[in-house]
Formats: sequence, C-alpha cells, structure tokens
Amino acid sequence: MTPKEISPEIAAKIINDDAYLRARLQPRPGELTYFHLRDLRSALETIATTEPLRILDFGSGGSPYRPLFPNAQYFRADLTDTPHLDFVIRADSTIDTAGGQFDLILSTQVLEHVANPADYLRECHRLLAPGGRLYLSTHGFYEEHGCPYDFHRWTADGLRLAVEQAGFKTQQVRKLTTSGRALLQLVEHHHGGLFAPRWHPFGLWLAVVRLFTKRGRGLLHRWSDRYHSSQCVVPAEAHGHSFFLGLDIVATKAPL
Repeated sequence: MTPKEISPEIAAKIINDDAYLRARLQPRPGELTYFHLRDLRSALETIATTEPLRILDFGSGGSPYRPLFPNAQYFRADLTDTPHLDFVIRADSTIDTAGGQFDLILSTQVLEHVANPADYLRECHRLLAPGGRLYLSTHGFYEEHGCPYDFHRWTADGLRLAVEQAGFKTQQVRKLTTSGRALLQLVEHHHGGLFAPRWHPFGLWLAVVRLFTKRGRGLLHRWSDRYHSSQCVVPAEAHGHSFFLGLDIVATKAPL
C-alpha cells in the first residue's frame, strides 16, 4: 500500500493503536523504529513537567506523550477521524476556540503532514498565551510516510525561519538521530535494496551475523546507545552533524 492509499480512517486507527502508542512512549531495542523514537523520547523528556499547565496537543493522534505531563490540563486537537478530541482541526489549520489560552503547544511529528505549515504555525501563535511555549518536532532526512500525506522535510535553518516568521522567538533548535546513528537506521530499513538477493555474498553475510533479525537489531541498538550517545539529541549549531533524521525546536510567544 503506497502512502496516498492510506485513508484518513485507516491512518487514525493506526496512530491510536496501543502498540503504536507504546512504541513511542517506551521504545524498545530491537524494534525497527527504535533509534529515532528513542531519541525523540529523550528530547521530549527535557520539557516534561509536573506543573499544572494548560497544554494543547496540536495534531495529537493518540497523544502518546501525554504521560510526560501528568498534572496538565491536556487538550487534544486533530482531524475528524481521530476519536475523543477536544477540538477538530479545520482545513485551514485553525480550531474553534479563543486564542491566548494555552501555556504549551505540543506538536510532535505533525508539521511534515501539513499542506500549509505557515497557517499551522500562525494558529499555534494565536492559541498560545503571552509567554507560552511551542515545542515542535518534525523530520529532516527521513523516509516518506504518508498518513495519509507527507509534504515536507526541513533543515535546521529552514525550520527556525518558518517558526520565527509566524511570530515566535526561538529558544533552541536540535537535531535528532544524527550521523552514524542515522545511517544505521536507514540501513536497517532499506538493507534489502543493498544486499539482495540473499544468495549474494553480502546477503549471506548478513544472514550469518543476524544483524537484521530482531535479536540482532537489539544488540546493535544497545551498542549504538552506548557508543553513539553524542549523536542522539544534538544542538543544531554543533559541528559534524549535517546528516540527521529529525529536528525539534522550542520557541516562545512574546509576553505582554
């Protein structure tokens, strides 16, 4: 099934599945998406809080990261096919509520699926209270994955520019899953294209060392966690991390 064949109804079912949500909140070594989901979870832990904030999960899906904010007033906004929402996101990326009422807007892996990111970011700015924060993560050099559509990829400078053009002041931009760690994930996902057919010497070698079985991946993931710890969540200005799978940004709305 190609990305554009995934209907909104099917996409909504996938992103609300218990296994899908667990893999994001508690990624486990050996799972194909472990590298990037583990690094994204690590990045989110830096903004996790027990404060009683008013949070809007803007493009929530199943809200996998809600447990990181246990005392928050937590509101969810997404498309109509997503169950148990507080707000429905309209075609112009707006929701039907007054502006200036949220302390934090959480946007995880949403912006690449938005046809017009400028509209979405302006709505984030409108909805935040003065002094409120936007936490947004999205993709850098990541494979296409329509849900049901996938429109954009970002550089650190491009994401900063888009957020600041919406009226925000950037606090930090970081790269997620960089350099060799990023390459390992890509090889895991696409090694069939490199080493097929199986009778080829490279294919036989892979079968022997079992790097791409779940058990073999688990060992590889733990090894990378140990030796690639500097390639997980990296300040955007750090030298030597020009290849990366994801980005995140923390930005604020000016106080009154």
